[in-house]
Amino acid sequence: MTTPEPVPPKPQKRRVKIDPAGDPGGVLEQLLIANKQLSDKADEAGSEAQDAKDAVKAFLKALLQAVPGPPPEAVDVAADPHGRYPGYTMTLKGGKRFNSSAFRKDVGDELYERYEVAINPTWELREAQQGQRRPRKLCRSLITRSGTSAT
Repeated sequence: MTTPEPVPPKPQKRRVKIDPAGDPGGVLEQLLIANKQLSDKADEAGSEAQDAKDAVKAFLKALLQAVPGPPPEAVDVAADPHGRYPGYTMTLKGGKRFNSSAFRKDVGDELYERYEVAINPTWELREAQQGQRRPRKLCRSLITRSGTSAT
């Protein structure tokens, strides 16, 4: 009987912190305020709320193009000190999945490694809540690491 090897700890995500207060009345601040107002009225706003969320994400993705080095896996947006919008966290989601249709065609050894398929990473924008690990999910859209929208 062999003893299991310890699992190495997950590396920390590379994060970028953005403070819209550095540009009062700027585009990002206006988008965040509109997003907050429309998400408060989500039932009435319908597609307008989704459009506001998509505009915030598009603006943040454009800002990320100027960040040196590899693309960050998370973006933290500071809350408005006057309470007009909350803080947000936008994280890049991705991973792998088991390709069961290929498995059915050709059964062999080392199945998980042989048929592993990368999932296209997605950005997920959530309202940041102090003291919560997983803040409320606001929206998702499929993008590539280059920042272009696939939806």
